[in-house]
Amino acid sequence: MPISSRPWRHLDIQLLRSVLSTSRLSRPEDWPSDTDEFAVLYADELNCLLDQRLPLRHFVRRQRPSDPWFDKECRDAKRSTRRLERAYTAANRRAAAATCGCSTAARLDPATAVAKAAAAKAAWCNRRRAYRAPCDVRRRKCTDFWRGKLEANSSNPRQLWRLVDDLLGRGRVPESSAIDVEAFNQFSLRKLSAYD
Repeated sequence: MPISSRPWRHLDIQLLRSVLSTSRLSRPEDWPSDTDEFAVLYADELNCLLDQRLPLRHFVRRQRPSDPWFDKECRDAKRSTRRLERAYTAANRRAAAATCGCSTAARLDPATAVAKAAAAKAAWCNRRRAYRAPCDVRRRKCTDFWRGKLEANSSNPRQLWRLVDDLLGRGRVPESSAIDVEAFNQFSLRKLSAYD
């Protein structure tokens, strides 16, 4: 699936504010009287400024089908681990800003900010360790799912081998439109001529 995105982490807020203050958006005498025209002006100005500072990046995100055993309980465990990771990242940023004396973090006590970051890291590491443990919910769900499938089809060898192939990831490979018949033929002829 093709996706376009901007690298928002690299956005300099102060620079954007200064550029916006000199743009047409900050001059009310340049504003159109029509609401639709003003919306177009707003969108055009912001997109132009962002294209200069944060150009769009285009990439393809490949969607991977979810495992059949990955249910709500597994999603909740993963979500809580990711939430604690984001909390640690934010606390770590605040601690770094407080210790360097940045203006946005001037009101934070550096010792308190560092202690909060350490506590957030410990909570995240403990949760991640539990999420990856051999007895965690994901492995239990996976084992129970495949064991149940194998036991249910133990009397049907053909279906049993299909399940084993699925389990090992040896399913049918989807057809690709990236290579046509002629390109495949040329590739095969080159390989055969290499052995002559």
